[in-house]
Amino acid sequence: MDDRLTLDIIAAADVIAEIGEVVAWLASALRPSGSNSSFGEVTYCSPFIKRTPLLQDQWTVKINIGFTATYETGPSTSNGSCWKNMFRSPVVVTGYPIRRRAQEGTGLEIPFNMMAGLIHTTHVNEFLGRLYIKGFSSMLVAVDRLDDAYVWHHLYKSDGSHISYLDAVENEPERQFHTQDLSAARHIVGWCSDVDVWAGKCKLPT
Repeated sequence: MDDRLTLDIIAAADVIAEIGEVVAWLASALRPSGSNSSFGEVTYCSPFIKRTPLLQDQWTVKINIGFTATYETGPSTSNGSCWKNMFRSPVVVTGYPIRRRAQEGTGLEIPFNMMAGLIHTTHVNEFLGRLYIKGFSSMLVAVDRLDDAYVWHHLYKSDGSHISYLDAVENEPERQFHTQDLSAARHIVGWCSDVDVWAGKCKLPT
C-alpha cells in the first residue's frame, strides 16, 4: 500500500512554499511513534525538503518532503524532562517555531485545560500554600513563575497507586502562587532542580 501523499499545486512560489511548510509540520506531528508504547519514550521527528526540477517542463518543480526520526527509550529522569512521563509514546517535532520564553531550558508548554485533562482532573487545589493539579496517581505542582508563565513539576506513581500531596513537600521548593491569573497565563511542565546562578538570575540547564 502506498502511504505517500501527492499534491499538485498551481500558485505563486511563496504560496507553494507556505503550503509545503504547513504540510511538513503537520505530517511530522501526525507520524506514528517508533517506540513500544511505554510512558516516557519519545520520538523526535524533523521534516526536510528536497527540491527536484523536472526536465520536461522548466516551470514545474517537484518537491519531496521527508522525515528523520530519533528515539529516546526509557522513562526520563533528566532535568526539565518530567513532562515526558505524562504521555505514552509522544512524537515531538523538532525545529518547530515556538514563542520566546523568559527562561531557556524549561520543558513542554501546554494549554492549561489539556494539562489538567492529562492528570484526569478539572480542579486546581491549594495545600500548605501551594498550587496543585492532582489526580489519583499523578499530579502537577507549581514550582516557579517566569514572567507570564507558570512552571510545573510532574510527579506520579509508576504502579498506579494513590499519590499524596505530601509526596511533593520534601522535593519541591516552597513557592506560593495565586489562582486568579491561571487561565490567562502560559503553562510549562518541566522543572529543573539544579540551577546555575548568574548575576542574580537563575539559568536552567538544557
